[in-house]
Amino acid sequence: MEIKTAIITAAGFGSRFLPFVKNIPKEMLPIINKPSIQYLVEECIDAGIERVIIVVREGNTLIEDYFNKPAPEVEELLRAQGKESRFEPVKKILDYKGVVVINQDPSLPYGNGSPVYSAKHLLVPNEPFVIMFGDDMVIPDGDKGGLEQMIDFYEENKADTDLVIAGVKLTKEEVIGVYGTVKFKEYDEEKKSGVMDYQIEKPTLEEFEKHGLSTCMSYGRMVSNHKLFNYLKPDAIGKDGELWVQDAVAEVARNSKVMVKILDGRWLTTGDPERYFQAVTHYYLKHSKYGDQTRQFLSDLG
Repeated sequence: MEIKTAIITAAGFGSRFLPFVKNIPKEMLPIINKPSIQYLVEECIDAGIERVIIVVREGNTLIEDYFNKPAPEVEELLRAQGKESRFEPVKKILDYKGVVVINQDPSLPYGNGSPVYSAKHLLVPNEPFVIMFGDDMVIPDGDKGGLEQMIDFYEENKADTDLVIAGVKLTKEEVIGVYGTVKFKEYDEEKKSGVMDYQIEKPTLEEFEKHGLSTCMSYGRMVSNHKLFNYLKPDAIGKDGELWVQDAVAEVARNSKVMVKILDGRWLTTGDPERYFQAVTHYYLKHSKYGDQTRQFLSDLG
């Protein structure tokens, strides 16, 4: 069955970026000349997704305006100046009619599961769908973006699995106490994929060694069927009184099958100022126009 719908979660407060995020969603932070969330939407388009549901917190209209509101004054000014080409990227955004922006249900608890649950009523029953966290990005190594790789993998294994999550291999030092770390039932090094047993969020060194955890960290890319909602429910409260997608994924793994796919490409996160800076730098380095001068600039810094 073709995967047509993606949910992008953009309802968090992003408090590490205060005061900037007081009125502006963290997902609107720029990377070169585009907000970070546009890279995710473009990844969806490249993967053949027809409808992108972006879930925001109530009162936040900037993402809706960005994707759907025309800017005739800017277009007219550029036309008068003979600079129409500068407006072409804006037209490309507005021409894609698949973006739907909704508010997170305010009655739900805080947590990354709440925006996903808020979009449940817009999903087609029994049709698989994509979940993307708004602060996780992938710079691909080849022609296929991260989401396209995931969908291909899901299609190959959908008869045997209910959910596929993206993974990245880090060092022990990077995962301990920082990220959710996967314990595999089985893993195929050649195919860079395996079956998840469970995962532990931000494990201590003792937990890492006791459970024989991998250094595979799961991040905000997954393809799921509707079995996820057997466990992702408003009353399924977890750590810190929040509703967690990870808890629902753990229940799917316990009762059926969750697979992990290590994607080709570089995983980046914009979740805090330090890693946001790193993400911006990587995108500049990969850019056809700015890459060389960025590399030279960094070299000159010594």
